Parts: sequence; structure tokens; C-alpha cells
Amino acid sequence: MDNGIEHYKSVAFKKVKEPRMLLDPIAQYKITYNKDGQHSQSQLCVLIDVPTQQQLDDFRPIKVFVTPEGCKHLPANTNNAKDLIECGWMERSISTCLE
Repeated sequence: MDNGIEHYKSVAFKKVKEPRMLLDPIAQYKITYNKDGQHSQSQLCVLIDVPTQQQLDDFRPIKVFVTPEGCKHLPANTNNAKDLIECGWMERSISTCLE
């Protein structure tokens, strides 16, 4: 299965003027989430499944898990979606912002 990581790194690092971002499984990120009346700035999230190269090329939404309110850390021994859901994390789809 092509997860697109190496190709993404080589293309994105040459074209993006913003800080470089690596998409790694179980990596923690901070996002600003503004959708359907739900707003959160610098919310902790975890990427479980790295998107394919085709998903990146098509700018399709990426599924992440976001923290419950007040949570600042990834729970210990958490490495899959089931563990995160049991700890109150929620699955969300994130995408590029509208211009």
C-alpha cells in the first residue's frame, strides 16, 4: 500500500512556504478546528492512519482524533482508534481551509 509519505515530503518541502509538516502515524499535532459551529484553537489531535498519496494530491479530508475538552496529552499506551475512543477522543475529518 502506497502511503505517500516519501513523495509527499519531497514535493511539499520544495513548494510549501509554511513550516514543514510530516504525516506520521500516532503523531501528535495541534490544529485549529472551525466547522459546523464547533471551534477550537490549538486543539491536540492524533493521526492514526497516514493518508495515501492520492488523498493528498486530491486534497481530500484527513481523519484525525481530537482530544476531549481539557485534555492536553495523549493517554499512555494508546496506539489505535479504539483506545482513543475509549478515552473520550473524537474522530474528525480535517481539510484545507476555504479561501
